[in-house]
Amino acid sequence: MRTQAIGARWALRCLSFWQHAAMRTRTNTRGSRVPLVVLWLWAAVPGTAEPAAKTTTTVPARAVTSLPTHASESRWPTLEAAYASDRHDEGLREAKALLALHPDDVELLALYARFLYEEGERHKRDGAVDKRALYEEMVRALSRARALSPTDARVGWGLGIAKARLGTTRGVLSSLSMAREIERLWLEAARSEVRYVSLNGEEKLPCDAYLTLGIFYRLIPDWWIVEVVAGTRGDVDKALLWLRRANQCAPEAVRTHKELGVGLLCAAERRDDPTLVQEAQQAFARGLAIAPRFHTERIDHQDMRRLLTTTKGACGYSRDGQQTLEESAVPTR
Repeated sequence: MRTQAIGARWALRCLSFWQHAAMRTRTNTRGSRVPLVVLWLWAAVPGTAEPAAKTTTTVPARAVTSLPTHASESRWPTLEAAYASDRHDEGLREAKALLALHPDDVELLALYARFLYEEGERHKRDGAVDKRALYEEMVRALSRARALSPTDARVGWGLGIAKARLGTTRGVLSSLSMAREIERLWLEAARSEVRYVSLNGEEKLPCDAYLTLGIFYRLIPDWWIVEVVAGTRGDVDKALLWLRRANQCAPEAVRTHKELGVGLLCAAERRDDPTLVQEAQQAFARGLAIAPRFHTERIDHQDMRRLLTTTKGACGYSRDGQQTLEESAVPTR
């Protein structure tokens, strides 16, 4: 019986060979062209095991994983144009429709997530818009992009933004479990060679990676219990180091002056150093001297004018809404 079975298998292989071998080739997994006859002969050798199917990759064959270094090189120029002209609602609708056709395009996922972020930034946490739902969708989109392109620093930085915004929406102290991952993603981006500039400079890497790290170390409290819970903690000295670096990297951006001023006010409050208040006011003055070009910069102008009149509460400042930083509110494991 065993001899008959072996003979039957060889007969089927011979029939397949004579049907398909002539002038036919197939592509191996490395992309080279191998004559089918060679593959058939290999498969026909008794006792030769077929190679195990690869299961380590999650990237679909048609996935597009590369990202441009400048918006002018984008594969989706209409989306970049919508972002640059502050037409975020329109861009969000178009990006969502395109994703239905191209679900595995990493750049498209990143642009879609950016529109979700901008939609959230336009609204206060007053219940009119479900900001948490926006940021949760942003996390899903960028988690997908991260799975498709796990080493891309721009994608990782964006995922950190999504999780950080979800954290400020819930409350920083209620979201400390995400802090270590956010810090890691942003440090990776800041230390990488990632480069990207949007059409009008609304997004600029690595400058914005420096900026978000500065905000992180200012907004996360430096209490020992935070490190116990989160695995990291705030540090006003680190905050100022990264914020100054961001300001030097993108001095034309309103946001870098605003956040430097906020960081200096926070340091002044913690150190009881009035000279830092003066430096903060100078940073705000520089930011206010730059004409706002889009909606978030107009919000930043309003916030800087308000912060010029007070030195309290800067450590908990967030454009998304003031954060309550009380040690008694830190969750325990």
